[in-house]
Amino acid sequence: MLYLTPACYYSKCYNNEHRKNCRKEKISLRVDIEFISYQERWNQYEGLLRELLAYQSKKIDLFLNGKQSTPYEITHACMTAEKGEYMRDYVGDDNGKLIQISFDKIRE
Repeated sequence: MLYLTPACYYSKCYNNEHRKNCRKEKISLRVDIEFISYQERWNQYEGLLRELLAYQSKKIDLFLNGKQSTPYEITHACMTAEKGEYMRDYVGDDNGKLIQISFDKIRE
């Protein structure tokens, strides 16, 4: 549990006497941090890169935010996305054959 003590919002708090008597309330804040091992993160990186390289070898176009990109650029963007994630959009031709995959960033 992490406790934070807020600063007094009164201008009197600059006065030493008020600072001694100021009653600041404690605020409890729960912080959940997801830890992932380096090996697990590397495995995710390699898996996505292999998948995208396989699509590229099958002549499937890859796009990142509307711009044609390489498997390396897409993998890097997906693995370093801090605020939000990437959504895949699969595009097929009239016969149902996969011709394009788009990765578009979505916000939370």
